[in-house]
Amino acid sequence: MSIEQEKEFTPSRVLAVAAGGLIVLLGLYLSSLYNYLLFHSIAEVFSIVVAFGIFMVGWNSRRFIENKYFLFLGIAYPFIGLLDLLHTLSYSGMNVFPGFDTNLPTELWIAARGMESVSLLLATLFVRRGLRLGPLVLGYAGASVLVLAMIFHWDLFPDCFIEGTGLTPFKKSSEYVISFILVASAALLYRERRSFDTTVLHLLLGSIFTTVASELSFTFFTDPYGHLNFWGHYLKIVSFFLIYRAIIYTGLRKPYRLLYADLQQSQEELRSAHSQLESRVKRRTAELEATNEILRREIVEREKTQEALYESEKLYTKLVEGSLTGVYMQQDGRFVFANERFAGIFGYNREEILGMETWKTVHPEDRSRFRSYQEKRMRGEEAPSEYEVRGLTREGRTIWINRRINLVRHKGRPAVLGNVADITKRKRMEQELRLLSSRILSAEEMERKRIAQELHDGLGQLLGAIKFRIESVLVSKQEEPLGEVRQKLEAVVVLIRQTIEEMRRILAALRPSMLDDLGIVPTINWLCREFQQTHAELVVEKDVSVDEQAVPGELKTVIYRVIQEGLNNVAKHSRARRVRVSLTGSDRTLLLEIEDNGTGFDEREKPDTTGTTWGVGIHSIRERTRFSGGSFEIKTGRGKGTLIRAAWPLP
Repeated sequence: MSIEQEKEFTPSRVLAVAAGGLIVLLGLYLSSLYNYLLFHSIAEVFSIVVAFGIFMVGWNSRRFIENKYFLFLGIAYPFIGLLDLLHTLSYSGMNVFPGFDTNLPTELWIAARGMESVSLLLATLFVRRGLRLGPLVLGYAGASVLVLAMIFHWDLFPDCFIEGTGLTPFKKSSEYVISFILVASAALLYRERRSFDTTVLHLLLGSIFTTVASELSFTFFTDPYGHLNFWGHYLKIVSFFLIYRAIIYTGLRKPYRLLYADLQQSQEELRSAHSQLESRVKRRTAELEATNEILRREIVEREKTQEALYESEKLYTKLVEGSLTGVYMQQDGRFVFANERFAGIFGYNREEILGMETWKTVHPEDRSRFRSYQEKRMRGEEAPSEYEVRGLTREGRTIWINRRINLVRHKGRPAVLGNVADITKRKRMEQELRLLSSRILSAEEMERKRIAQELHDGLGQLLGAIKFRIESVLVSKQEEPLGEVRQKLEAVVVLIRQTIEEMRRILAALRPSMLDDLGIVPTINWLCREFQQTHAELVVEKDVSVDEQAVPGELKTVIYRVIQEGLNNVAKHSRARRVRVSLTGSDRTLLLEIEDNGTGFDEREKPDTTGTTWGVGIHSIRERTRFSGGSFEIKTGRGKGTLIRAAWPLP
């Protein structure tokens, strides 16, 4: 359970919600004693408002919501609310539909609950599938019109309540069937639990099972104003309140749980992985490889999905203007059809594309391969039906295109029907991932080389001196006075102490223990002191005016590494006499600045990433800051010194 979920379910908050709920239910009970028709209208109006609220959330988030379960319910519930509205208006005592008895509202109740149960069941089938809104809306509209016609016009809907007798067998059996469908929908929903936020899942399951209890209570009532009818509507209020909390409240107050759950989880995993970037290089490399593998699988799955879509569609159903890919047809080496998307990919309008020679949209270096594939397909020879090729836009810009071609007949002659998708961003992402992987491996090797040098120059020399001293005592062929032996052993003890201090220094450089024991503020003070002692020619000024508690735990290691790398850059490249380290915080931002008065450099020059100049250090600071959710800025110029600024938003 996350921190926000823990806050949401604190004892005081749960008690307050429970007390508020009891007060509302008590008020409803008193209203039923005063006028049962008033209570019934309030209960039904609440459910109707919630139903249309679900529609508003689902409909307005349809373009970016990934879990189509909520979009399906958003389409279904306004029609359910419409049936509930007619049920409310036809209830005994409302006198809105003269000539009808208690059977009418009971039939409308069964119709509404039946539509609700089936909708909850069908929605679970679209958790991981796409959804076509037009046919779905028409389907619900048609079903609603058919049910209302059977009830009001044709009188074909089976009787549910007979005055003087009570509920009919059809009504009772319908309630049991509806309950069974609701239980089945809950089981399928639980099976897809990984696709839902835990709190939202629990609220949805609670709403479904409360609806089941409500339906079962309606199998026993004989009087529309009786106690069982009253308790059934009570449970319906609770059910719609739970689904209101699950979809409307969560969608408006905490949209990342309902609409952006996958995105939030990915961001948290990414930040968690990069918070250990420097201290666990091997683990980070493995995580990067796993991320690459996930990305490759997603690309393969997307290509398979597109392939299945393309194969299932016929020729003229592909030539729709709403297609997300560019669609074209070529014959005799010229375009005879192109949709707006295809023209837009290459920077033309539709009229300019028609009649144009096809090779003009292909990069010069790939034209021979493009022509070879097209000609082989036209002759019926073996050739790839899908391949990647570079394209050329109207402005001369190079882009990457995924092409899929099929041989068809147009006006009685062979032609090529093709689909294209702009994959330039994907190619850039793959290139950036390869570059980042190379930089990670390079940084790992540099760190190993530095540690090996530290061990060789520091510990190796000291251990060699200790070995030499001890051997000089052991191999002595004549007995030496005890005082001389003691002096030699005391010298060995001094060397051992120096070895221990050197070991502590190396360990502190890797990761100071005080960062975990005391916090970031004392660690910065210690780091500045150590740097000042090592580089006496530099004056270190520090301004740390932030509370330890204000710095999030996951940022402490990041801040320490940024300062460490920044000071190392100053010492190696800046030739500065003064360096300032500042860490300040406000209500919303944590700001870190490292400024020196050294030689600086020209920002217009591309930094060296081979490890021989300042480029690796600056790149490391930039990447570390961005991966941890912060922003990076550098200001410099030849002879003007350098200012590095990193900022992180505070929760």
